Amino acid sequence: MHTIILRLTILLFVLSSVNFTALAIDIEKGIYEREGTSRSGIRIYLDVPADEVKDAFDDFLKKNYGFKLKGNGLFANKDELYAEKVEAKKIVEKQFNWYTEIIPAPRGEHQTQMTIFVSLGYDIYLSEENYPESFQKVYRLSIDFLEQYIPEYHKDLIEETSDLVEDLQDDTKDLQKDIDRNTKDIEKLKKEIREMEAERKEKIATLEKQQEKLQTQKEILRKAQQDLRRIN
Repeated sequence: MHTIILRLTILLFVLSSVNFTALAIDIEKGIYEREGTSRSGIRIYLDVPADEVKDAFDDFLKKNYGFKLKGNGLFANKDELYAEKVEAKKIVEKQFNWYTEIIPAPRGEHQTQMTIFVSLGYDIYLSEENYPESFQKVYRLSIDFLEQYIPEYHKDLIEETSDLVEDLQDDTKDLQKDIDRNTKDIEKLKKEIREMEAERKEKIATLEKQQEKLQTQKEILRKAQQDLRRIN
């Protein structure tokens, strides 16, 4: 119990931190490979399973920016999710293509690695040099996603774990009640057994006396019958 509470306390402390650190989340700008070529992009590391991140990020973009990613769903589970010919002026004034690779993280302290690329054409990618304002908006969008999703994800986990803890507490209380009740029943039965053993001993003593008396009566009858035969 103390271990579970300690873990939940540590998790809440991490979530309340203003900065995203390598403890749970990391985000960076850089040059990353896409389709065999180095591209400017944004990379995120987070401690959430990749499939759950895909669903959450797709929902986030649809809800806040009005476009949906392809490559994720009931019949598709691609590493790179994408949307082409997107119009979302909150990000870029021009039409653009969006690519997000979401894979298990290659470094051990995180579960998932996300890499975001946004292109305006075949070989024109947003970067800090090209369209820096829009690139910064994508970076800000990424942080907004993390700020919305990560606390919610972990709060759900905490709620599920808390429910499980409460259920286990109730189960252990019920089991203790059963143990206490059965212990009382056992003590009652032990007392009854002791009483019955004492009564049995008394009965055995009485039985032995009555058996002796019976034997004596039989012996008296035998002698009486002998006497009767003799005087007859």
